[in-house]
Amino acid sequence: MTELEQQTQRALIVFCALSVVQNEAYTHFLGRFKHLEKQKFNDLIRSSDMFVKTIKTNLDEQSLKAVEQMTDYMHNFTYTLIKGDEYIEIPTK
Repeated sequence: MTELEQQTQRALIVFCALSVVQNEAYTHFLGRFKHLEKQKFNDLIRSSDMFVKTIKTNLDEQSLKAVEQMTDYMHNFTYTLIKGDEYIEIPTK
């Protein structure tokens, strides 16, 4: 596999993991949005899910496992940010 092919494979793995985490985070907090905004988020999630499914059908087992491992890692990282334990400082009024 060429370096470009390896980078493309890694990009697909990262994209899939990010999409799964992003979609689950959106879904978790969707109740806080107005109805029209919810519809936009739902459309985004559906489109992202369909695209990820298409990508996953073309990945080998090792890459699929990498997606799962990276998804777990990103879940932990994302929820650490949401809980406010690290990185993001929200300004107070």
